[in-house]
Amino acid sequence: MKSAVFNGDEARRRLYLRGMQGQQLAEAVGVSTASISSYLTGKRRPSPPVFLRICKALEAKPDDLYVEDTDASSTTEPTGNAA
Repeated sequence: MKSAVFNGDEARRRLYLRGMQGQQLAEAVGVSTASISSYLTGKRRPSPPVFLRICKALEAKPDDLYVEDTDASSTTEPTGNAA
């Protein structure tokens, strides 16, 4: 099944175009700089409220900052034991 995920590349592009640093985005959104870094690099996904604050800070529509995840299986934990 395909799903939508946060598009860190597009968020970084918009951050750059606005002349903002990650620290400024973190302050505008109300999260740590480390959290912003994790979202932008794809290590973590922002919660829905944080996502909406990121959209507002970057003057983006929610659809602008989502991308279709073509490899949704890579985000799930493996089950069972490999012997």
